[in-house]
Amino acid sequence: MFDERVMAQVGKMLTLMSAPPRYRTSSIEGDLRGDYDGWFDGGAVKIDTGVTTYTFEDGARARTGSWLATSMDITLADGSAVTVVSSSAREGGGGLPRE
Repeated sequence: MFDERVMAQVGKMLTLMSAPPRYRTSSIEGDLRGDYDGWFDGGAVKIDTGVTTYTFEDGARARTGSWLATSMDITLADGSAVTVVSSSAREGGGGLPRE
């Protein structure tokens, strides 16, 4: 059984990833610094071929990729790790919102 604290943190991260609040392609004051492709309230995102990495303001990170299956590696700020794997990729949509 998962620790409720871990599940709450993962849930918050998934919520931010599914609908990044105030997504933007240029950073503003207070955003995370670094080589990111986009920023949102609470974190930033780097998009590379086949891999998208989210970095959150508390230091947590989530990496998603689509190969034969859709997977996500989550590392919480305290170093705890969670991996989510789907046996079949969802058809269609998703992705980051447009500005």
